[in-house]
Amino acid sequence: MARPANPNRPEYARLIAEARKQHGLTQEELGKRIKRSAAVVKKYEAGNTIPTYKVQKRLIKTLELNKATIHFSKET
Repeated sequence: MARPANPNRPEYARLIAEARKQHGLTQEELGKRIKRSAAVVKKYEAGNTIPTYKVQKRLIKTLELNKATIHFSKET
């Protein structure tokens, strides 16, 4: 059974997860594309870890995110 969404999860985390799913990628596949493990991708999607600037750029490019609308911070 899936866990309910965390209402305190940062917006960037939700956007990464949604974009990954829209691109039909698993966490492992995304991890390979951004040169990180699936475990790290899971932490990004949970909002437990903020990606480094270098990884943010890879995520934006790989997931075709609008960098003007995604803010990598712990704010919700």
